[in-house]
Amino acid sequence: MITLSRINLINWYTFERLSVDLRGSTSLIGPNGAGKSSILDAIQVVLTGNNRNYFQLNASANVTAGQTRKVGENRSVFDYCLGRVAGETLRSNCLSYVSLVFERETDGYCWTVGIAMSAVEGEQSETVLGAFIAQGQSLRDADFIEESEDGASYVLPYADLVTRLRTQEGFENFGHRPTHFTRRVLSVLGGKGHHADPEKFLKALRNGLRIREMKSATEFVREFLLDPAGLDVDGLRKSVATWRGLLKKIDDLEIQKKQVTEAIAAYRELDEKVSEDTRMRWIASKAERDRLEEHLRVVTGQHEAKLAEQDLIDRRVVRTRETVGRLREEIRDISRALDNDTREQAIREFRDLNLPIAERAFTEADGQYQAYFAAIGAVAGLADRIVRTYAGEEYRHASEALEALKARIADGAALSARDIDQIVAQLLPPLERYVTSAQDAREAHLASLASLRQQLRENREQLQGLERGGALIEGPTARLIDYLDENGITARPICELVEVIDERWVEAAETLLGAARDALVVDPADAQQAIGLLRKRRRDFPGTQIVNTTKTRGDWKEPDATSLAAIIATDDIHARAFVNRRLNTVRRVETERELLQYDRAVTEDCLYSSGGSIENRRPAQVHRLGKEASRKNLPMLEERVAEQERTLEQTSTQANRLKDLIADIQRFLEIAAGRSLADLERARQDAGEGVAQIQDNIRTLEGERPVEIRERLEALKVDLAAYEEELEEDERNQRVTGHHVGSASEKLAVAQEEFAKAEASFAERDTLAELAREDALRDFAYLMEEHRKVVPAVRNAAQEQAARARARVTQLLGQAPQKAYAYAHDAGIVEQFDKEAPHEVQLAWLEKQLGAIITNTLGEYREQAEEARASIETSLKTDMLVKLHDRLEGAKRQIRNINRSLQMRPFHGELYRFEVKPDRFFAEIVEIARLVQLNSIDVSTLFDEGASEIEPSLMKGVERIKRMIDEGENVEQISDYRNYLQFELLTTTLDGERVTSDYAKRQGSGSGGEKQVPFYIAMACAMANVCHGAEDNRDRLGFGIILFDEAFNALDGGNVNSCLALLREFNLQVLACAPIEKLGVFMEQMDTVLSIRRVGTTTMLYADYLKDEGRRKFREANPANEPFDLFKERFAKDDALPQS
Repeated sequence: MITLSRINLINWYTFERLSVDLRGSTSLIGPNGAGKSSILDAIQVVLTGNNRNYFQLNASANVTAGQTRKVGENRSVFDYCLGRVAGETLRSNCLSYVSLVFERETDGYCWTVGIAMSAVEGEQSETVLGAFIAQGQSLRDADFIEESEDGASYVLPYADLVTRLRTQEGFENFGHRPTHFTRRVLSVLGGKGHHADPEKFLKALRNGLRIREMKSATEFVREFLLDPAGLDVDGLRKSVATWRGLLKKIDDLEIQKKQVTEAIAAYRELDEKVSEDTRMRWIASKAERDRLEEHLRVVTGQHEAKLAEQDLIDRRVVRTRETVGRLREEIRDISRALDNDTREQAIREFRDLNLPIAERAFTEADGQYQAYFAAIGAVAGLADRIVRTYAGEEYRHASEALEALKARIADGAALSARDIDQIVAQLLPPLERYVTSAQDAREAHLASLASLRQQLRENREQLQGLERGGALIEGPTARLIDYLDENGITARPICELVEVIDERWVEAAETLLGAARDALVVDPADAQQAIGLLRKRRRDFPGTQIVNTTKTRGDWKEPDATSLAAIIATDDIHARAFVNRRLNTVRRVETERELLQYDRAVTEDCLYSSGGSIENRRPAQVHRLGKEASRKNLPMLEERVAEQERTLEQTSTQANRLKDLIADIQRFLEIAAGRSLADLERARQDAGEGVAQIQDNIRTLEGERPVEIRERLEALKVDLAAYEEELEEDERNQRVTGHHVGSASEKLAVAQEEFAKAEASFAERDTLAELAREDALRDFAYLMEEHRKVVPAVRNAAQEQAARARARVTQLLGQAPQKAYAYAHDAGIVEQFDKEAPHEVQLAWLEKQLGAIITNTLGEYREQAEEARASIETSLKTDMLVKLHDRLEGAKRQIRNINRSLQMRPFHGELYRFEVKPDRFFAEIVEIARLVQLNSIDVSTLFDEGASEIEPSLMKGVERIKRMIDEGENVEQISDYRNYLQFELLTTTLDGERVTSDYAKRQGSGSGGEKQVPFYIAMACAMANVCHGAEDNRDRLGFGIILFDEAFNALDGGNVNSCLALLREFNLQVLACAPIEKLGVFMEQMDTVLSIRRVGTTTMLYADYLKDEGRRKFREANPANEPFDLFKERFAKDDALPQS
């Protein structure tokens, strides 16, 4: 151990020069004001390097010591240097040295540490010239004094002193760097393996000079006994903040990844839909080509069959003509032989000339006669067929006349031609007037039919559109869409592009938009052309609208949440802008008060505030907005189409009936208006008589012809007639076949032309790559199987699928760039995204971004996050919890060692001991630290929500740790392991079995001595802990010194002895100032006793060096050390002795 062995004072207080040797613990005994404290203050100045922040000059002169210093008596180093005492100043200027010599007990090796100061009266304070350590040198006062040539003594200047001391190795000059100097002193004088902490040493040194009550044992132990080694909670927090920052970045990157993935999906779907459109068009074109190819094959076969049939008939005609020619030739030969016969000439004249003329005349007369009767019969039946027209009077007259005719005919009485002529004459005028009105009615029916057919065609197209997912639109709008499509412009109505997302406000939205629901959205680049086309044929498309998409860019923003526009959703930016422009200023309201409050507002039952009035709008009869409206409109439109088909059929039937009725009436009028029935009857009779007369003449002449020639001629004529009939039939068949061949040729030409066009169209589309062609062929095979190889159905299905793909392509052309731009905007890289680039370039950019996020950034952050979490777990376990447990256990061991020493030293008949336990505020954390040390808890579970491995009783500690990590608590408090423990200073019986009280209870009721004992115990523990740490081998110890001013003033002798013995037990060298009445006590314990007296400005000092034998005799002679029972017994014996 190293001890203070000498004090050297040059120009300090009243001492001009002084060297006093010390041995072990030293007491400074003298009356108040003798100058005892000046020596303790000198020791403080050296050890602190004259650091005013740490020394306490004349510490006993404070209020807690029971005395208050007079005004003007506050001491300072400056006063000590100038020698100010009792109102006098001994030195107006001076050079002062204060040095301490320390000596190692084992080998006598010495160190001198000191400080040089100059002071000049009139200045504010002293000047520190330097502090020094002279290793291996034991200086005395003479080493600081030099004699001049004339024999006068003077203080050696500091520079000369330094020059002299440097001659020996190990000298160090520190200037005025008090903190560095103190640290070096403690390092040089420290023990083997332990150096005192400068701040703790100086703090303990100062506290020893100021006797004060401890507020609590916990506060004292934390402040004076335990090392402040903090836990790196702040570093752990920073690590956790870094880890959570990485998690936040990962979350942000996951969002970006999702955005990029959605954008890529949109672009890929766009590519897929474009590819699907291309494939389906290819399939439709192929199916059409295959259909026409099959049709051409069938037509070609039919044409070839007709040609073969024509060739067969041509050969038959040739043969029949040859036979007819031969028969005619033979008949001509026979007829030439008979040409010279007058009978034959007469027969030929009657048969070939007169008879045909007579027969034709009879046939014509009979036809007219029969037609007249047929007309009469037919007109009689018209009574049941005429219908009421707009001309009611004509209908009545005609109906009455027909009923009269019908009644006369049905009467059964024979009517003469004259009677019939009279009846017909009465019927003609009303029928002529009626037929005129019937024709007008038929014209009206035909006009209605044309309108119905147009409506039905439009409704059927609407129905097909609804079935494909379209919306119900007006006929002019549908025609305008077709018209624009014919000119290469794609147009879609607003009602197809939006959805109403709040069912309550459907009526209001439908009503306020009205006709604008059918407004057509076209590409801004096509807007001007579309309006020009509409203007050219504006009368064909009444009431139609085209959205001005060139002005919608500024209105793409999200609508006001309280507006009617907010309940309409759409992915189309132009539809969004159009709806915003129409409805974003219309506020949705519930009450009449709100309706009156806003300029434009609407209720869900269509009360509309606008223009200063409240309007009761008629709700829209048909809802059209969105797919739900289309779904509801589908059965309604199907019923409408069915009803129109029925109406069309009924109207067509009525028109046809009127047509037949008019034709029958007109036919009757044509027949009846020409001749009377009497004339027709006479002409028929005369023509019949003429035919009979000619036939009689022919039979008479033929009866006179030779039989053989006549039979042969008749037979030839019969054969000729048969062949001619056969030839006529063959020629008719030849003409029919020729017509069929011509028709087949025309069909073949048309089929060839159509196939050539289809072939050319398919060749134009047949530019697919090999893989795309394989996909298209697979789709074609699938559609053929699905539609049972019906090629037209495959074509129609492919066309419909291509139309759906094109519609989706139109949507994605807007959505995909929007998603890509949204990602670029949120990621802060808008400048990298080229909105004008082709979609392939944009997709490649997005895929590159996704690859960078997944492969580089996201993976890197995840690795960093995992590393950070692992680092946190290691830091939490090793740098906090395990270290916390180790330090708590070290503190407990330190307290146990202190307690072992305290058990040997009773005070007031009691023993003192420290009790340690976890602070209840940190108890769970302490337990967790213990379990972590034992590897009973996996630290990683502390980061998991609802960790099942942790007992419920420890969850509070887990939450505390999490709050600590989350910076929810004071980092200084939670990082100091000392705050995790509480301490009690207990007093027990001498056997240690029973606790008599604890320090907290004695604070208010204990005596002065009982209150001071804990202070000395505490200071002994504190300084021993600072100077020696856990080392108790005296040979390995450095210096351990403790200063007391006005020491043990409230303790009796026994307790003083116990305190001093305890200090000795703790290997502490005590330097204590005490009043003269404590001399006897100190003689029993101290190694050196310095008696100090001051008379005026002169201070006298006497040293006594005590040994074990001397101390023993003092103890034996001190009656206070004798128990009272023994004292009474001895007193009785002495009293019994005879008096001399």
